[in-house]
Amino acid sequence: MSWWPAVVFGWPAILLAILLAITGVSRQRPAALFISAVIAAPFSFYLAGTPRVGWLGLMLPVLLIGAGIAVRYRSVPTSWLLLMPVVAVVIWVAGLVI
Repeated sequence: MSWWPAVVFGWPAILLAILLAITGVSRQRPAALFISAVIAAPFSFYLAGTPRVGWLGLMLPVLLIGAGIAVRYRSVPTSWLLLMPVVAVVIWVAGLVI
């Protein structure tokens, strides 16, 4: 069995994306949020494959890119508001798994 699908699609990638996004907002680095959106994309595509919340999975990278744009234009409170649903979805999925 290969180890790379678990790293790319699993919890290590999504935790790295969340930590990178929080760091990007707190240090006002929009590039960190854009990288976070790329890292979170496989998880969100996996989540988009579910029938009930598929649209929610597609919104995760969009929200992270929006937070990056908000940081770019020095609107840090807006970027925190855009980051909150991403963290909430990850916590919700973690609650379903655990």
